[in-house]
Amino acid sequence: MKKFLVSLLVILALGIGVVFAAVKMLPLDAVKPQLQEKFREATGRELKIEGDLTVSFWPNLAVRIGDVSVSNTIWGRAPHFLKLEELDAELKLKPLLQRRVEIDRFILRSPHIYLEQNRAGEGNWVFETADKPSVDNGAAAAAAPAEKDELQLSFGELKITGGTVHFEDHADNSKHVLDNIALTIEATELSAPVSVKGKAQYRARQILVTFDADRLSAVLAGELFHGGLTLSAQPFMSVDLKGRFFPADGLYLDAETRVQLRDLNGLLHWLSPTYTGHIPFNSFMFETRRLTAGKDGSGFATKIEDGTLYLDDLSAQATAALKTADGRAPKIELRAALQDRLDIPDMVRRFAGDTGTDTAETQPQAAQTAAAAGWSQDIIDFSALRAFDADITLDHQGLVYEKLATGPGRTTVTLSGGHLVFNVPETAADTGRITARAELRESGANTALSFALKTDDMPMRPVLETFAATDKLTGRGSAYFNGTARGNTQAALVATLGGTAGFDLRDGMLHGVNFVQIAQLLQRRLMDIGLGDGGTEFADFNATFTVENGIMTNQDMYLRGPLVEAKGSGQVHLPQRSMNFRVYPQMILQQRTVQDLETGEEAEKTTGLTVPVNISGPWANLRVRPDYQGLIRDVLSDPQQLEDAAREIGRELGKEVDTIRGGLQRYLDGGADDLRKLQESDEGKDLLRGLFGR
Repeated sequence: MKKFLVSLLVILALGIGVVFAAVKMLPLDAVKPQLQEKFREATGRELKIEGDLTVSFWPNLAVRIGDVSVSNTIWGRAPHFLKLEELDAELKLKPLLQRRVEIDRFILRSPHIYLEQNRAGEGNWVFETADKPSVDNGAAAAAAPAEKDELQLSFGELKITGGTVHFEDHADNSKHVLDNIALTIEATELSAPVSVKGKAQYRARQILVTFDADRLSAVLAGELFHGGLTLSAQPFMSVDLKGRFFPADGLYLDAETRVQLRDLNGLLHWLSPTYTGHIPFNSFMFETRRLTAGKDGSGFATKIEDGTLYLDDLSAQATAALKTADGRAPKIELRAALQDRLDIPDMVRRFAGDTGTDTAETQPQAAQTAAAAGWSQDIIDFSALRAFDADITLDHQGLVYEKLATGPGRTTVTLSGGHLVFNVPETAADTGRITARAELRESGANTALSFALKTDDMPMRPVLETFAATDKLTGRGSAYFNGTARGNTQAALVATLGGTAGFDLRDGMLHGVNFVQIAQLLQRRLMDIGLGDGGTEFADFNATFTVENGIMTNQDMYLRGPLVEAKGSGQVHLPQRSMNFRVYPQMILQQRTVQDLETGEEAEKTTGLTVPVNISGPWANLRVRPDYQGLIRDVLSDPQQLEDAAREIGRELGKEVDTIRGGLQRYLDGGADDLRKLQESDEGKDLLRGLFGR
């Protein structure tokens, strides 16, 4: 930065040098070569003065130099580093008698500066300087008094009009132009404050800037000074900061700051038309009593201490840092206390841009099957996760995930190279607790997702409404789901889902499934019913699942209610949105506590007739069908079950057992067609009446 400021002073030195030469009454033709030689020695660059050089002595000393240029570095692409249409300077005569140089007017007209940076990161604004012999302390002390004889310098009107700054980066061949530059500089002398007001255009939009500092000499030397800067480019941005500049080696800024950025993607596209990324927010604003910016190892860091951040409708008290380094993605470090609840699906939607591209033909067959059942095949673009890295800790007022909400807690998010880790330690939710963790590794169609969710003593309805899209189950208890999936569409993620899951509930209702009605199917001689608006009250309901390729397999479902007990097993086919379960609902005729003779453990024993049924079909149209064949096999294989059930309902079957068994065996041997006749024939009706006592 210091070298850049010094290089800009070359222009000022040029005009002053001509003025000094004129004061000493040197011939103008002799001035040019002397200036060019001194300039070459000081900078290593060539100075050309191809226009007129005129001097007038009344009423003030005035100098005009036309068509000035400074050569570029040897590797530069532009023909010049500087091209100046005219330098116009005027000095007051009277102060010269007191050995003071008061510049009454100093105007640069149409300066064109060509800045370039090569692939090695070197800038053409760094000028070479001739090696100077070292001076020992004694010589320096002897030379010190001579400084008192130097001319004193002060300023009047300083202006730049019609300026242009070109910048070209050789690494990516990007080019930027800041034109129509107009600056007015107010400064009385080097040791006095300086004020700058200016405007310019960048890609057809006007930029306004004001700057002030307590010492002009410190600004020019890149040393510590106090000042302020305002910058605006409507409608995108406004910046206002006030504090210390160059407060320490490697630290460029330490200031109270307020920044407002609007239409973030529009801003980035304005700054770089080749920008193709997407920032998942529209506006950003922060204000802080301390912002620092400077070197951080081999990179650069901007830090906010105890600031207030606003990101769209989110607000937080935060300490933050943005770190950049060559060859690495920017990194955000954030410690924030949110003032509102955090809507997780909203955050996911922001970062997972939807391209709306149908890719059914390129997806695996399992994903195509899931798509046919209604799961979306639109691409979920997670590529924004590679735009930056992050280490974020959020203290929040609650998390919201659709119909599931938690109380205040802490959430951590880390992001590195497209690897996102989202962690929610145990947090209060309703009167229970919830713990969650998710990891996502962005890799296009092979994006990998893993997650672990656990709830304790929570109402299950909001959990199931959120994660299983069903409201058919109420009750309190615990649940878990540990899973993995792969893909970048909803259909692919569902089709590759694997893991384990389970729940253990109490005191609730299974809506739409009436196991009491199902248990009475045979008594009412029904072959097929749908699931209706009724339900089954339960005191306990639990099940565990293994999940593979989106298919949830269960072997141990158990439900116990005041009127019915049910056991079952089966599968929930998520990709096809269907299920196939075999359930054994049992009307509770008697329930008593029995003790195991070997272990001494006590358990509840239910007496009643078990009626096996199959519950299957698409979720939107599940059907319940009794398994007559299974029922009859159970009765034939365990006739004591028939007698026990009959005895509990107050009937003694006696010799009727043999009659019922014989009749059922004949129908069983006849196959499915004869089983239907069992419902229709008089003999069959008599057998069923004997079986159920109706």
